[in-house]
Amino acid sequence: MYCLEEVNTVDRAVSIFGKIRVQAIALSQMVDGFGKVDLSSYNINETIFSDEATLRLTLMIKWYSKVSISSLSILSTTAILGNIGQLLIAQEIINYNKKNDFLNNLNSKDIQYTEEKLRHTTTACVSSDIISYWQLDKNIVDSVRFSDYPQNAPEEIYDLCLANHIVYRLVKSNGEIEPTIPRNIEVLLIKSGLQTAPQQNALDVIIKIASKK
Repeated sequence: MYCLEEVNTVDRAVSIFGKIRVQAIALSQMVDGFGKVDLSSYNINETIFSDEATLRLTLMIKWYSKVSISSLSILSTTAILGNIGQLLIAQEIINYNKKNDFLNNLNSKDIQYTEEKLRHTTTACVSSDIISYWQLDKNIVDSVRFSDYPQNAPEEIYDLCLANHIVYRLVKSNGEIEPTIPRNIEVLLIKSGLQTAPQQNALDVIIKIASKK
């Protein structure tokens, strides 16, 4: 993940990554606790779901290490866990026999719109509830919760919410990666005083990583 030497002890992992990041990586493995989840409502499988989280983490680190190293203790966690709510929503779609309706809407609308229309929630909202249940830091919880609409976030965590908003949309929940920064995201970056070049460079890196899989 970090192109470092092999890490084979907990102490070594904590010394390199920090406790918060190690905790996030460990919690991300708790997906097994949900049991076998049918993710076909999102047109993905468990491999794509897992790869999505890893690519988001890599993108966040490659990008935000050029913006604010100190913020990565939170953002590396939100990058890994931001899509965890998709597991519960996928289960509910199947349980209520809404798979066909959901897929039909996905063909013409984006995932967030479809989730809000048919399930009255979003992946980010459910993910933040799970993270809150796990009693992680409040800034981690809230920066995921407001990632759908960062403009509604408290001022003190706006930058974190915006970072999540951007990364979640560049690496989409169906496993697709934006090849270049869309205009609407470019505008958000500029308004926040952030350069677009570091983001595009980070995006180029994960596209290369994904192409080798």
